[in-house]
Amino acid sequence: MKIRFCFTLVATFLVIFASTQLRAESSVWKVSGDNGNYFYLGGTVHLLSEQDHPLPDEFDKAYADTQHIWFETDIEAAQSPAFQAQMMTAMMLPPGQRLQDTLSEQTYARLATFMLSRGIPAEQFSPFSATGTGLVLVVMEYQRMGLQPQWGVETVMNNRAVSDGKRTSALETPEEQISFIANMSGGDDDKMIDYTLRDLERLPSYFGDLKQAWRTGNLKAMETAALSDLKKEFPRVHDTLIVNRNRNWMAKLPSLLDSKDIEFVLVGTLHLVGKEGLVQQLRGKGYTVKQL
Repeated sequence: MKIRFCFTLVATFLVIFASTQLRAESSVWKVSGDNGNYFYLGGTVHLLSEQDHPLPDEFDKAYADTQHIWFETDIEAAQSPAFQAQMMTAMMLPPGQRLQDTLSEQTYARLATFMLSRGIPAEQFSPFSATGTGLVLVVMEYQRMGLQPQWGVETVMNNRAVSDGKRTSALETPEEQISFIANMSGGDDDKMIDYTLRDLERLPSYFGDLKQAWRTGNLKAMETAALSDLKKEFPRVHDTLIVNRNRNWMAKLPSLLDSKDIEFVLVGTLHLVGKEGLVQQLRGKGYTVKQL
């Protein structure tokens, strides 16, 4: 079933982002400590197409210089049947509840109309929460545009690392990622669905700009386009997906500079932007962070 397949994709697609401007740099940074040790920090897009490859040269440069690759989560574990079953549970309502009963008639009608335009029976989503529904629909829309996880930065880099015998590690466990889904509700299901439908309408028009800004490392454009509305309309979701996870990662990243081993840390690009982003937080702790 198409929806079931999407649970694996959602596991590596917790944050959707967009951007609109151009700079002459990249989404890879070199983070250096006073002891001369350093690691690379790369912003990723989780779903891409074959036509989006090769990746920007800076990714290859950082990869070639490293022995250890870090990802947000264990990619292979996130593709296991057991994880998919847990993800499905996290995205569904308690037994006996239905999506249509959690939404106003107007919101559910708009949702059903959109689903009909995509050939999806609205009743198929009855067991899903509003958050789960939104996430699956977004991933489906990206698939409809020809974007797949096997071409995403993490999957490509993980495959290379396995082939080359490089070490890999994860900043989070798959179970932690499931907990983010379970606790993502913004408290207003109608607002969540309206926000999702609004983003889906403009998705095809801005994704080209998104990729251009990612390739050129324009963090300001990404923050303005993607985080401003999220922080304003869904502060709890923003804290769950961005702020809290960044805080947890910042407890780990500085220790990478204790070793002369060179690491490449790959996370969704929105984790790098703004004052809560990893780039500013690392600079605030006195490390030298240089954009490649």
